[in-house]
Amino acid sequence: MNLLLTAFAEGAATDTAEMAGGGWLAFLVQFGPLILLFGLMYVI
Repeated sequence: MNLLLTAFAEGAATDTAEMAGGGWLAFLVQFGPLILLFGLMYVI
């Protein structure tokens, strides 16, 4: 799980840099499902 979180953090860092260029839609498409998944894991 730690490895997964590390990979996610690295991906988030690069995506944040891209998002600064105006890629909000791509950001939502990429992270929306992941945010929902973490939300479900937290609730359950």
